[in-house]
Amino acid sequence: MSRLRIAPIVEGRAEVEAVRILLKRIWYDLLGGEYIDILRPIYRPRSKFVAPPSLGSHVKPDEIRRACGYAMHALKKGDGISSRILLLLDAEPDCPKDLAPRLHEHMQRETGGIAITVLANQEFESWFVAAVESLGEFFSDADLSRLNDDREVHGKRWVQRHYTVSDSYSETIDQPKLTARFDLRMCRAKSRSFDKLCRDLEGML
Repeated sequence: MSRLRIAPIVEGRAEVEAVRILLKRIWYDLLGGEYIDILRPIYRPRSKFVAPPSLGSHVKPDEIRRACGYAMHALKKGDGISSRILLLLDAEPDCPKDLAPRLHEHMQRETGGIAITVLANQEFESWFVAAVESLGEFFSDADLSRLNDDREVHGKRWVQRHYTVSDSYSETIDQPKLTARFDLRMCRAKSRSFDKLCRDLEGML
């Protein structure tokens, strides 16, 4: 099954563009897939799916059902290509080991078992930090020796603090640009959450 159609659901406006770049790079460059059709991502703020920790971080089934309904409708093209729905959220401020299984259970129920649920630990930007050596031109002043082995503890704030290409890091402008450039294999080796996304897609081959 090297032909895949995927409907992403994302929490950030920047990810609407970045996730399409990312999935194409993983599918073609990393996994050697034959064809992938990535539908326009469905944007929903994280708060639509998960309550804040102060309210118990409970999952919101009605909002998940609504988003999955849109995705299922978009996938109905009838040409026989295998389909998946990807929910991609930042784990922060929750523990991914606790939240991910609960989200995935609801996603599988609403999609008839075709869901992929990935929580970027801590944030989407954590994947840039994991492979920051491949992004030297964007972080030329960063002291990489101060990064510890667990790079997933760093995220957007680290990127904002060390980004050197412009006056400030802009998610909508810079996130897609960095997504197109970071080393996938390096990131997979240093980020458990990114490896999880790659393994889930690899399972479609």
